[in-house]
Amino acid sequence: MKLIRYTAYAAEILLALTIQSVPYLLPTVFGEKALLLLPLALSFAVWEEELPSAVLGAVCGMAADLSFSGRVGFFSIFFVIACYILSRLMADYIKTTCLTAVLAAAAVIVLVLSVHCIIFVGDTGFFVRHYAVRILYTLAVMPLFYGLNKAVMARTKRSMV
Repeated sequence: MKLIRYTAYAAEILLALTIQSVPYLLPTVFGEKALLLLPLALSFAVWEEELPSAVLGAVCGMAADLSFSGRVGFFSIFFVIACYILSRLMADYIKTTCLTAVLAAAAVIVLVLSVHCIIFVGDTGFFVRHYAVRILYTLAVMPLFYGLNKAVMARTKRSMV
């Protein structure tokens, strides 16, 4: 059943990468596109244990590095750390609900994209005009990924019993 679950995750990553990378496939909001791979990685972390979460975060991070910024390493590092910590928190300290997943994702998305803007752009005006919209748009897709991966997890866990 794990093989089926991880195959579904791989398909989700490829689909999100394709939607995010192909021009005009994902609608823009005020000229900005969502970074789909970040909420996808965080939704994996909500349902998986720490090690698989970190590995899936690394894969999503590398894909985001290649498609979003072209600078390999930034998103990979942040996604691994964020997915590991979120997985640990959801397993031990926080009850897993859509609201808690979205709130945790909001904190991570704001942190990651803010740091990205500070390091690679360094202009607060640019942040307000572009990154704030990107943060909200990225956060808006989190409930979709949460529900999708909740269904994947429920389907594969139930089949094991």
